[in-house]
This record gives sequence, C-alpha cells and structure tokens, in this order.
Amino acid sequence: MYNVAYMTDVFPIARIHPLIADLTVNRTFDEILAMTDAEFEAYFTHMRQSFLRYWDEENVPPRRGWTWEEINDEFEQLAGFDVQKMWKTDTLTGRRVIHNTHVSTGSAVNAWHASQMYKTRINYSEKDDGRSIYDFFAKPELFARYLPYARRHFLRDSFYMYAETVVGGTPLRHRPEIVPATAKEFVMAFARHEREYGEQELLLEAKPAEYEFTGYNDKMRVSKLMKLSLAEYQTALAHGWLPLITRRNILPKHECTDYELHVRIYDKGQRLFPNLFRSFRISMCQYAVNFPPLTAKLLYETFLRHVDHATVNVWDPSSGWAGRLVGAMSYNRQLPDGGMQRFNYVGTDPNPAFYKDGTSVYRVIADHYNDVRIGHSLFEEPHDSHVYQLGSELFHTTPHFQQLREKGDLVFTSPPYFNREAYSEDENQSYKKFSSYESWRDGFLRPTLQNAYDFLNHERYLLWNIADLKVGKKYLPLEQDSIRIAEELGFVYKETVLMALMNMPGGNRTKNVTTHTTETEPDIFGDSTLIEHSEGEATAKNYLKLDNGKLMKYEPVHVFWKA
Repeated sequence: MYNVAYMTDVFPIARIHPLIADLTVNRTFDEILAMTDAEFEAYFTHMRQSFLRYWDEENVPPRRGWTWEEINDEFEQLAGFDVQKMWKTDTLTGRRVIHNTHVSTGSAVNAWHASQMYKTRINYSEKDDGRSIYDFFAKPELFARYLPYARRHFLRDSFYMYAETVVGGTPLRHRPEIVPATAKEFVMAFARHEREYGEQELLLEAKPAEYEFTGYNDKMRVSKLMKLSLAEYQTALAHGWLPLITRRNILPKHECTDYELHVRIYDKGQRLFPNLFRSFRISMCQYAVNFPPLTAKLLYETFLRHVDHATVNVWDPSSGWAGRLVGAMSYNRQLPDGGMQRFNYVGTDPNPAFYKDGTSVYRVIADHYNDVRIGHSLFEEPHDSHVYQLGSELFHTTPHFQQLREKGDLVFTSPPYFNREAYSEDENQSYKKFSSYESWRDGFLRPTLQNAYDFLNHERYLLWNIADLKVGKKYLPLEQDSIRIAEELGFVYKETVLMALMNMPGGNRTKNVTTHTTETEPDIFGDSTLIEHSEGEATAKNYLKLDNGKLMKYEPVHVFWKA
C-alpha cells in the first residue's frame, strides 16, 4: 500500500474541519436567532477569524472535509459503477444528455485540491482583477460585503435546511390527533400544546404577497403554505402566541398587507456546520469546480469502445483537479479476448501547486487509487499515468509526445475558459502568457488543438468541454472558435453532448410558469399516481429539458472525429 503518512505530508488532504467541533464557532440555529444584530456581527467576525487561521496555518479551507475512509470507499465504488444509465435525451433538441447531478461518487478527489479550488480567483472581465473565496475571508472589507448574505442564509435559513415550512395537513408532534386547518390555528395550537416540550420552535418568514418561488424553494410553488395575514399576526402577538425569537426576521416594513407571513418550524439544537459551508461557496463568489469522475468514466467508455487493442493512450491537455484522471483510473473494460484493457493516461498542466518533492499530486492520487482498487475489481494490474508540468500548447516539445504521435486513442479535456478561472499566479498559466482573448485563441487554443490532432491515430475522437464565456455584457465565442479551428485542422465535427449541471440559485429560473397535473398508468396492482408538473421558459443560457419536464443548465462537450 502507498505510504499514507508520506501522502499527507507532501500533498495533504482537506481533513474534517476541526472547527465543526468548536461550539464557539459551530453554534446552533436557535442560538443565532436569539442574538441581537450586534451580537450576530460579533459572532461572524469571530467565525471568520477562526476559519482563516486554520486556512493559513494548516491549509484547511472552510468546508466539511473528508476522512481517508470516505475517500477509499468512493474509490472502491468507482470501477464497478454502471455509468451508462446516466444517458438521457434533451426533449428540446434530441441531443444526448449526461444526467449526473444526483450521484457524487468520486468527488472525494477534491480532498487534495479543496484549498486551492477556494483560492482560485474568478475573473468577470479581461482585466484579471477577480477574487476568490479566500479573498473574502482574508480581506475584512470583502467579508463585510458577505454579511447581508449571511443574514439571509444563517438567520432566515434561505436554503431551507433547518426550519421547515408548515403546509396544510401538518399535525403537531406530540399531539398528532391535532391537525390545524389554518396558520392561525397552528400557531395557537403550538403555543398551547407543543412549546412546553422545548424541542421545537416556530419561525415566521415574510414574503411579498405576489412572491414567485424559484431556485432552492421551487417546490413551494405548488404547496399549501400556512400563511398569517396581518390581522392574524397582530392577534397572535396580542395573545402571546409568538415569542420574540419567532419574529427574529420580521421587520417593521413587513407589517403591512403587502407581505404574507409564512409559518415555519424547526428542531432546536441543530448545528450550523457542516450544512452552511455551502453559503460561502454560493454567496461570496464562484469557485473552481472539478470535472465529475463518473462523467469522465462514461465518456471514456463511450468513445473508446471501438478501440480493441490491449492499451489505450489518452491525452488530457488540462489535467486540472484530477477528476478526469480518477475517471481514467476507474476505467473497467473487458476486451473480446477476455483480457482487461489497460489505460495509459497522459496529462499536461503547468500549475506549480501540483508538483513537489520530485512527484505530483496526480501521481499521489493515481497511486492511491490503484492501491485501493486492486482487490476490489477485475483488474490484475494498475492503470498508468504521467502528467507533465507544462502548458498543453507545448506538449509537442516532449519526447513522450513524439513517441505517441499519431498513436493516441482519445483526447479529452476541459480547457481553461480563457481567463475566467485564475488557477495560480504562475506566469506559465495560459491567461498570463496570453492576456487578450485574441492572443489566447491564437497562442493557446489553436496550438493545443493542433497537438490534439497530431497526437491522435486515425478514426479516433476528440472531446472538448468548452462553452462561450460571458465577459461584461458580451460573450467570447469559445465554442465557435474551437469548432472552426478544429475543422480547419482536419477534424470532423460529430455532435455536442450536454452535461446537465447541478441546480444553483437562479440556474433553473423560469418565467411564464404554468402547473398541471397528470395521472400515471396503473401499476400491476391497479394503482395510479397524480404527478404535478411545472413548466415555463428558461431565463438562463444553455438549458435543456428532461422528459420529466425539468429545465436544467448544461455544459457542452463537443465531439470531433479524426477521419
């Protein structure tokens, strides 16, 4: 087995965050609801300083982290996972869809990169002036900008993690025979029968009377919510049914007929973390994400199935956070002669953070994966990998490239989206070497695609995950330029596969929403089910529609063929 102590010393994983056990930082939801505004701000200052200290001194970023057991368990599962079931169809265009938004198996590879991913600056212009999540913690003036979002996520529970919205038909916990019909009756019954147990409490949420539910709380759109009118709210106050903590988020401006007061209920004693680590990822700024290993495994399986020799040679021009590497290490294909096909993963990436003490994080991850995998699959020998510390536009300068020239079986990558993600401040980063889009296109994009063409054998695929980039009010044509250059070099464009993305706030927003109900066909027992569907027009670019009517954003994978 690989020396875990060595791995930890050279490329440490983001372990389970120690502050989860620190009750001065990891307060309960009801504790922060009871704070004054000044106390809440003081708490957040303490929380920021505590997380930053661990980040700076021990390289532990503000997220849950992983154990070695969790990493090993995911690695064991990858090889045998049936990825073919992830294929779906976009009902709008008929294109193939990879629907991998509900299974995170393999994401434990992020344990080696979490700190760097959160330190990656995100640029929204060509000026290279973007910020990272780390910047928000390190710079008090930036953290101050986060406070309004902190109030929304921590006090109002905008992710609906702690306080459940009460809907019609909800019984009391200790008196299940009592099922209040209205919000007023629920508040009154709770005050009379439940509050004395000290297990739960109510929380009021103000919503505009014409509020449209989107994002995380989309399901609320069709629910029968318990809502207090202004008169009912005033009656409840007069009778003492609503203690101060239940009204924590009700401001004077909410006490009018323009607002409805939704009744929510929560269990006391719920800790903020690890659940609310997501607030940092969502509200501070975008963050660098990894390519899902399962999706990579599916694409390897699909676009290498016509290659039947003993070893496949695959080049990943931008190895990045090692998601495609782990997908390669989990490749599990039996050849017609009964032997197992061996995978030779070759990558390039210039980021100096990935190389140290004569090894690389890629070698550490690949070796650890092979150690875990042996004995848990059909493999008799491990797959091989080698990643070079240089930009993909220079891969042709290596002896390894010349050795594999016109012998490669697949090129598959997700290249940098020009300067959107500043992975490091190293001058060998493509956005540093080529500071304008035009120079990046000609100096990085074209040479990389040329190397891809020269690397591949005939009748082999290039998979190119790239999307147009919004800069200010315009889009840079990364897709069109990639397709045009690839075709100029001799590639044949075959199709664009759509990768469905995880739902993010705003990512699934729709307008002109309509809701209808359909009845399923009777099952073998003669029972049918009523299903509610919500449909509308997407407001975001690059969206697809699954056969269940759900709209989702996607990333394109453009598929090319070397004839």
